[in-house]
Amino acid sequence: MLFYSEFKIQIYNPNLNLYQDPLYVSKHLLDSRKQNEIVVFLWDPVSEDSDWTSILKSNYLLTEEQIKEYKNSKQNQKEQILNQQQQSGDIIEINENNVCPVSCKFTNVQEELVESHLILFDPYYLDKDNWKRIPLSLPEKHPHQKFGLMHYKAKSEYSILNSDSYNNLMDLRISYYNSTFKDLDITLACPPNSSYSIKNTMDLLLNKHSDDDFIKRKSMVFISSNCNDGLSSIRTKLVEIMSKKLQIESLGSCLANTNLVIKKKSQIKNLYERIQYNMNIYKQYKFVICFENDNSTNYITEKVFTALYAGAIPIYMGTKDISNWVPSGSIINLNDFKTIDQVIKYIKDIKDGKVDYKRFFEWKEKGELEPKVIDKLERCINSINTKCKICQELSKHLTKADRDYRLSTMSVDHSFSHYTPLYLEMKGLGDHILVQQDNSPCKGSLNLQDHYTLMAWVRPLSFGDQRILDKNQAGKIDGFNFDIQKTESGRGVVRLCAGDNCFESHNSISNDLWYHVAVVFDCNNFDVHKNRVRFYINGNKDAVYDNFTPTKKNRHPLVIGRTSNGPDSHSFHGKLDNIMIFNKSLSQQDIKQLIWDKPSLDYNIVGFEGQTDKPLSISEEKLKRFKIYQNLVLYYDFDNNPSHDKTDRLFIKDQSLCGNHGRLSKGPREDFPEKFASISKEYTFNKFL
Repeated sequence: MLFYSEFKIQIYNPNLNLYQDPLYVSKHLLDSRKQNEIVVFLWDPVSEDSDWTSILKSNYLLTEEQIKEYKNSKQNQKEQILNQQQQSGDIIEINENNVCPVSCKFTNVQEELVESHLILFDPYYLDKDNWKRIPLSLPEKHPHQKFGLMHYKAKSEYSILNSDSYNNLMDLRISYYNSTFKDLDITLACPPNSSYSIKNTMDLLLNKHSDDDFIKRKSMVFISSNCNDGLSSIRTKLVEIMSKKLQIESLGSCLANTNLVIKKKSQIKNLYERIQYNMNIYKQYKFVICFENDNSTNYITEKVFTALYAGAIPIYMGTKDISNWVPSGSIINLNDFKTIDQVIKYIKDIKDGKVDYKRFFEWKEKGELEPKVIDKLERCINSINTKCKICQELSKHLTKADRDYRLSTMSVDHSFSHYTPLYLEMKGLGDHILVQQDNSPCKGSLNLQDHYTLMAWVRPLSFGDQRILDKNQAGKIDGFNFDIQKTESGRGVVRLCAGDNCFESHNSISNDLWYHVAVVFDCNNFDVHKNRVRFYINGNKDAVYDNFTPTKKNRHPLVIGRTSNGPDSHSFHGKLDNIMIFNKSLSQQDIKQLIWDKPSLDYNIVGFEGQTDKPLSISEEKLKRFKIYQNLVLYYDFDNNPSHDKTDRLFIKDQSLCGNHGRLSKGPREDFPEKFASISKEYTFNKFL
């Protein structure tokens, strides 16, 4: 984890082209900017020592106005600051180029997850294949938040990037291809040091090496630790063929043929360190084999730029559009040859002097880089420029309610003292929630008949006849009950009893794993083909049944976790969360959206009151969901937040406008349901285990 006292940022003045005196800022001042600040959270990093290290350490992006404000504040008087620092450690030295039109912060501090506006995911932190078998842990998504997929990985190497279920969770894509916004296209054209400005990197590329230096260098080098994953087996085979006719030193774990021991990939902390380390090796060679493990459009790793930094000639294989990235005439591109033998002959001609090697460095003589190359440098995945663009794009899609959320729900010290994501655990001993409808402004709203949707997150610990929602008489169908039944195989199926029949899901679920389950009841439609009962598990359509009998009205109370009128043996044993009831038959698209979208009706009303600007695409989607919430008649998220009654631990607030609040009630064995903190759910993308 990072701590405030570790943050070091330096202010770079592009007009003066020099670093100014260090700026000292009080943490208290930085906290006071919360209302206007955007927070980006990096989900579940393995450690600080990763490719995202520089993003994590960027912390605050400040506007020019804020910098002026801090410079004029008393806290920036060095003498006073040093005294304060000794007393409280509350002073931060800002010493990096981090000016941005919007105020923004990147973090992976767990306590700041709930207040963040964007949660970024990267497949780098997932096992390449185990996601198909082992459920992923994903955070609950709150009304003010968006999910973003930020990565620079080949689809052939990380198969989850081909999963529609995973991709559909994301509101934003930040990648080297098909980003949500063109300005968010990113590259690995990064410098060898996080402190480098764009000008520093340009100077490094344009640095001229003497003829003696080049002539004294060894012939050719190949470094790779990925020998077979994805399409890398093709790369390995080609290098093996070339090595039979050319002198190639292979230093990595693939085709190693020297006694030189180099660092393993796991020993190199981040992208910058990898570029710096390999650049120092490449400086010893005339040619560097830069073969990608995938030839996808725009998939260009740091290899070719690292070779150019080192003053070597890259031998490149990969995307066909490489010429749009590197200085013209700077590489040997395998796409320009018909056979590998032609490539080998051309390299031999350069070594024998038949082709002048100096032609590969003529671009340096101009003293400036082509705009296409500068553009790629500015889009480095870890650059201040890229981080600023992320924040700027995100800022365009945040409503006033999104920004106010931090002040209204979070405490000053970023703890969960005001807002705690919780789930409910039931022991299966008769403990339950009794829904109080007497004081509801929507009396009769739970007497569902023709069109309704029931849904919840469930994690059963055992199986039996276990009620999720029940408004029925045991042994009869005079209302509805939504439950999980045990199968002969010992697993569970989702069931709805309503109308004049009981309907079951086709696929079963396993115990001790989170599932999102939903059932849609549709009846009395003019088009008889729409009269259906439809089940969805994790948003995937499951069983579909014809249905021509509406649900009966009754005077039974709605009970969660137990039968409404019947034995305690039907009590739910496991965990429940985000229970929703709509008096509308929702579509599959609506259900998929609601799996991770936690609605807050008050929030959405505030978000659209007085909004004069035309909503952008993401806001339009939010407005569409707002219309869905008009049909929300019960929503229990079990979370602790300022609007809840903190004095009554048994009170469960209904987040819908209907105010169908509930009370935790004990069974005959004196057992109450318990609430537990949880920031995430283990979720499988395999439909069903």
